[in-house]
Parts: sequence; C-alpha cells; structure tokens
Amino acid sequence: MGIMQMLTGNPELKEAIKGKTQQQVDVITYFFGGKGGCAGGKTLSDAEYVNLVNQKVGNLNLYQKALDKLGLDREQVKEIDPVCFSGWYHSGKKTYWRRGNDRVLRSSAYQVTWLFFSSSQVYCYQYLINMDEDSKREDSQEYFYRDIVNFSTTTEAVEYMQRVGGGCMKEPEVKRFTDDTDVFRLVVPGDKFTCAYTQSDAVTRSIRAMQQKLREKKEG
Repeated sequence: MGIMQMLTGNPELKEAIKGKTQQQVDVITYFFGGKGGCAGGKTLSDAEYVNLVNQKVGNLNLYQKALDKLGLDREQVKEIDPVCFSGWYHSGKKTYWRRGNDRVLRSSAYQVTWLFFSSSQVYCYQYLINMDEDSKREDSQEYFYRDIVNFSTTTEAVEYMQRVGGGCMKEPEVKRFTDDTDVFRLVVPGDKFTCAYTQSDAVTRSIRAMQQKLREKKEG
C-alpha cells in the first residue's frame, strides 16, 4: 500500500481545497485534522463524515444499479442471497486516511460491491466513491463457478500520516501510522477480484455461504 502524503499547516490545506465544492472542502479538512490555528472553525466529526458517506451511497441505489449494469433480473440470481461488501478503500491514488476519535480507520475513498449468484455464475458489480473529488469508478465482472479457485479474506496494511496534538499556539505533530484493513478476494487462475469490506457477523455468514456454495458446485 502507498503512503498518504498528509500535508500540514494551513497553506497546504488551502492548496488541497482549491477549486473544491463546500462538501469536498469539509471532507478534506476532516482528514487534515481540522482547520488549525486560533481561528479554528468547525470540523466534521467522525459521525458527520460517516453520515455524508452513507447519504451519498444511499442516493445511488447501487443494488438496482448493479442489476441494470449486469443485465440481470432478480429471478435469475437466487442460488443464494446477494452479498454486499462495503468498506474504506485505498484507491491507488492519493487517498486521505484518518483514525477517528472513535478509533476507527477511515479513508476518503469508499467502495461498495454487490455479488449475485445464478446456478452457473457469480456476477460482480463494484462502485468506488471518492469523497474528496468528483471522480467515481464502476466495474462489473462475471465468473463461472468452475473457474473460481476460491473465495478468501485477507488483512492488508495501509501506511498513512496523521496530525497529532497541536492547538492555538502549537503546530500539530505529523506522525506515521500503519493499520490493518480487510479485503475479500474472488480468485481465478491468473487474476482476482478484490473488495474492501467491514467485518461483521452478517458478512462472515455471507462469506461462509459463498464458500459452501462453491464447494457444492465443485463437487457436483
């Protein structure tokens, strides 16, 4: 994973937010750790940032968008229940990262993946949101069960810089941190489809159901 180049101080923050919308300014300022200085100013809380992301995701109606993009009808993909993975993502470009006051690691890129299962294939749809800019990315793939090697999960390290401490009369210290992120992989020979996800009991059950279905298809 690459290192997020966290710029420090108001001059760098001003450069980072140049030409951005007000919401993007709020997001970038959140990842910079606040406006800083005696003037300070209100900065998004962890909960407010999460709400912004959830609102954006909710407005996209990605379940229906996935079906439309893949050209599927719900009746075609009832082998097992559809699976949705979502999580904070390292996009391969400059991605802002921050561990919040609630100790949760978040980034400026958020990824949502839907997987659908027919009797012979797995259909994948992925949507990447960048909260600090207007860009997005959509991807769709189809795989036959016979070609899938396995469904697996792994933990990857992300390295990032974060401002710590500071105040009205003191510049924050910039420190380097390394934290773990969770990744799901659909593996085929010579390639893999990778998804960011957030651990939960429901996600664990979904992954086990997928693994069981793959074993049945391989043995059948």
